[in-house]
Amino acid sequence: MIEVLSLKAIEENPADGISNFIKAVFGKKHSEKIVFIAKCRTKEGVEAIKKCRFPLMHLIVYKPDILWGTGSIKDIAALIVKPRKTKYIINFHTVLKRTSTQTWKVRTPWRIRRWIFSKASLVITPSRYSAQSINTYLPHIPTKEILNGVDVDFFDPKKNDKEKVEHFFKTSISKPIITFIGSMHWRKRPELVVEIAKEMPEAQFVMIGKEVGEFDIKRAVDQTKNILWSGRMAREEIAVVLASSVAFLFPSKDDAAAAVILEAMASGCVPVVTDSGGSGEFFDNKHEGISIPPDSREKQEFVKALKDIIDNPSTRNQYSGNARKKACEQEWSKVLKRYSHAIISEMAT
Repeated sequence: MIEVLSLKAIEENPADGISNFIKAVFGKKHSEKIVFIAKCRTKEGVEAIKKCRFPLMHLIVYKPDILWGTGSIKDIAALIVKPRKTKYIINFHTVLKRTSTQTWKVRTPWRIRRWIFSKASLVITPSRYSAQSINTYLPHIPTKEILNGVDVDFFDPKKNDKEKVEHFFKTSISKPIITFIGSMHWRKRPELVVEIAKEMPEAQFVMIGKEVGEFDIKRAVDQTKNILWSGRMAREEIAVVLASSVAFLFPSKDDAAAAVILEAMASGCVPVVTDSGGSGEFFDNKHEGISIPPDSREKQEFVKALKDIIDNPSTRNQYSGNARKKACEQEWSKVLKRYSHAIISEMAT
């Protein structure tokens, strides 16, 4: 039996992406060769996880086989007291940057970050782009790419219900829906979504994501007639919105692997994304979705692609069906097998 101790506590917060990931992968019955141990602040979705109130104490006393971290500064205390026989695996859900950029703010000093990663025997990333960001600075660190997963029963085209979407926003909607989901952060480029919406009065744009102060979404909505915005929606409501949309617009730059793209695909919603970061790794361009190069003609190409999806039902239906099939290849049970294999293989080395 391989014991894997998580340094990340499992939270109730539905916006906590890493908690949701751990619950989805390890929360249900998994390989009998692996037991996943974590501090759980929720009762939902953690049936197969062995609960632990004090991870550091468990680490010192029981000396688990693997210490499961995120590569953050919060891992340091555990690394200091980690038994020699315990391997440290980083499950990295973001992109490694040495210095701050326009789209990323680096909070951990590079020397500390480099020391943390130097202690890892393996780093598992959700995309090739994320792995490359590590290999650029730390080429000696072993990495393995395992794409994110999705609950294909929860995100399902059968949840298409425009009337419910109208109820959510308390307004009637007669136009095809194009949805964007993401915080109003410059990296997500909500301003480009607004510019595209102004070019497409024939569509109803729905934007879901919290306001973070970088972009005045309320003002943008007031000045644009065909945009509806919600700062937060329940996951059940998001599933309905995606299934009721003809396209998912995601012009974000530098994302490691936004799980919402896969959720849109599982919902039969055609992804139209910027060919930047790991966004395009979920699908084959012009088969299950469309990726647009981030150049000077980007806005026009987005508008062209979205108009084609609206104006050509046969093309849209083909993309939609292909996207759903592709997403089913990434259902959580299959992703779990890939993680289990990575853990078992690491213990064999």
